[in-house]
Amino acid sequence: MRIRIDDPEQGVANYEPLKAWALEQTAVYKGMIVDEAAVPEAKADVAALRKLAKAASDARIKIKKEHEAKIGTVLAQLTEFSAISTDAAGAIDGQIKAFDETRKQEKRAECEQVYQEEIGDLGDLIPFGKLFAPSWLNKSTSLKTVRDDIQAAVYNAQEALKQIRAFGSTHESEIIAAYLERLNVLDALAAKERLEKVDAAMEARRKVEADKAAEAAQAAQDRQEPAPVGDLPDFPEEPE
Repeated sequence: MRIRIDDPEQGVANYEPLKAWALEQTAVYKGMIVDEAAVPEAKADVAALRKLAKAASDARIKIKKEHEAKIGTVLAQLTEFSAISTDAAGAIDGQIKAFDETRKQEKRAECEQVYQEEIGDLGDLIPFGKLFAPSWLNKSTSLKTVRDDIQAAVYNAQEALKQIRAFGSTHESEIIAAYLERLNVLDALAAKERLEKVDAAMEARRKVEADKAAEAAQAAQDRQEPAPVGDLPDFPEEPE
C-alpha cells in the first residue's frame, strides 16, 4: 500500500482504500494475542503502518509549505488589509461614540433645565439625579415626556410629604429621610412602624425601671420607720 496524491487540491487519490486497510489492521489485532508464529507478519504490518504514517506526515508538511509559498503574498495582503480595516472601523466608531456622547450630554442639560422649571420648592429635597432616568437621553424620548415624568414625580412627592407630616410623628425628619432615599411611601411607612416600635420598647423599659425605683424607695422607707411602741404601765406616785 502507498499514498497516491495526483492533485493536492483533490485530496489523497486512494484515501478510502488506505483508510479501510488501516482500520482493518486495527480490527484484526485489537484484543488478539500474538503468538510466535504470527510475530513476523505482525512486525511487517507494524512497519507498513508506520511507513504509511510517516509518508502521510511528510506529504502534509510538503504540501503545506508549497501552498503557503504560493499564497504567501495574498495571505499577507489579506492580513494587512484586515488590520487596516479594523483600525479604520475603530476610528470611525470612536467618532460616532463621541458624537453620541455629546448629544447625550446636551440632552441631559435640556432635561435638567426642565427639572429646574418643574421641581419648585422640592429642589433641596429631591436633586435632579434622584429623578433622572437614562431613557430620557434616548433620541426617541421627547422633552415633553421628560416634563411629564418630572411633573408626576413632583406631584407624588408632594402628596407623600403631606401624608408623612399628617402623622404628627416626633420622628418626622427620619421618616421623610426614609421616603426620600427611594421616593417610596412604603419605605416611609416601614420607617414609621420601626421607630414607633423602638419608642414603645423604650417606654416599656422606662416604666419597668420606674416601678422598680418606686418599689426600692418604698422598701427603704419601710426600713427607716421605727417599730410602734406599746402603752407603758402605770407606776404609783412616790410620797412627798
